[in-house]
Amino acid sequence: MINEEVNKKQEYISPSAGWRWLLQRVTAVLLVFGLLFHTFLMHFTSARMFSFSDVLQRVQDYLSLGIFYVIFLGVTLFHALNGFYEVVDDYSPSRWFKKLLAWACWLAGLATFAWGVWLLVWWMKQIR
Repeated sequence: MINEEVNKKQEYISPSAGWRWLLQRVTAVLLVFGLLFHTFLMHFTSARMFSFSDVLQRVQDYLSLGIFYVIFLGVTLFHALNGFYEVVDDYSPSRWFKKLLAWACWLAGLATFAWGVWLLVWWMKQIR
């Protein structure tokens, strides 16, 4: 009797659920190393405090650092929005709501990523 009820309550699990779970763990590891790198770079490589313009000058001087921050932004956004989606998914919303939420997360993430990259480029131009 209990097994029948459990089987009836089981929902369709999308094939992408496993990938989302794996990418959540991978991005968590990347975030830990990214935060350690950022903390070391900004707080332990110099005895003085950095101003915002110093940070932007450093990013402008080293293209690889700018690339790091763009990738870090993407990883952070994916991790946050995927985590939000998974928390909502735990409450078993309807399929149409899951699709709507997935689209909303992707659109919000892409818009925020584009805005972040645009701001980084704009700020770097202001220094010149």
